[in-house]
Amino acid sequence: MTDRERWTVYPLLLLALGISMRDKLAPPPVLRTKDLQCERLEIVSPKGHPRAVIAAMGEKSGIVELLGADGKPKLLLAAGSDQSDRPVIQLLGSDGDARVEMTVLKQEAGSVQLRRSADQTIVALGTDKEGTAGAITTFAGDNLPTVAIGSVAGNGVVSTAGPDNKRLVDLTFATNGAGSVTTYLGDSKQVVLDSHQDAGRVSTITKDGRLQFIITGDEQGLGRAIATDKQGKLYLAVMAGLTLAPATAPAPEADPKAEPSPDKPEGEAPPADE
Repeated sequence: MTDRERWTVYPLLLLALGISMRDKLAPPPVLRTKDLQCERLEIVSPKGHPRAVIAAMGEKSGIVELLGADGKPKLLLAAGSDQSDRPVIQLLGSDGDARVEMTVLKQEAGSVQLRRSADQTIVALGTDKEGTAGAITTFAGDNLPTVAIGSVAGNGVVSTAGPDNKRLVDLTFATNGAGSVTTYLGDSKQVVLDSHQDAGRVSTITKDGRLQFIITGDEQGLGRAIATDKQGKLYLAVMAGLTLAPATAPAPEADPKAEPSPDKPEGEAPPADE
């Protein structure tokens, strides 16, 4: 082989080798394929920093993680887990704990939770399956509800609870336009302020649920107060200047055998002293 032939064949041979190795040494910027199967897919920045991860989580779920500049997850979307099939969307803090969580509960009810940490909820928004009732609940540091604002059967309700997770005060607005305020002691109602027959009403209730005292008005707009005894029977009634109370002593009965005085006929009042 002459020198001229070498200068012709060798460059062509090197060019063919370079073309055949181009895809191996410098992958194309665009990969086109019909199907891609893998257990984990990581998307990186031009400098090789991970920015998103799509992966399988067990046998029943998958997750999508969007990473921040520090390489830590900031947004997580999960289709469930091996223990639960409910979908979840989480916004994560710098410590990796969920600060906001959107999910679907077992009863097919929607829920949004704002959290201080992974195990401490501050505010929760929820609704039922039919969408007829919703609630906003705030929680104390020990995850006990303190205030709940919601609707039940078309009625608005605001409830406050104490440190023992027992209701203290309920504010309710009914569909008929009537409002009420109820205070509790333990599990029993103590005082109820509401409207009754177009009139305001204040009721006190004993621990056994018996009405003890009622202040209200009648259909004529006149005030009245009613008190009951331990057996629930009427004890005192005050109605627009009329007071009814149990007699302290029975009135003396007239002797049927006594004959009327001739000077004082029966039914005639005695004459006045002159």
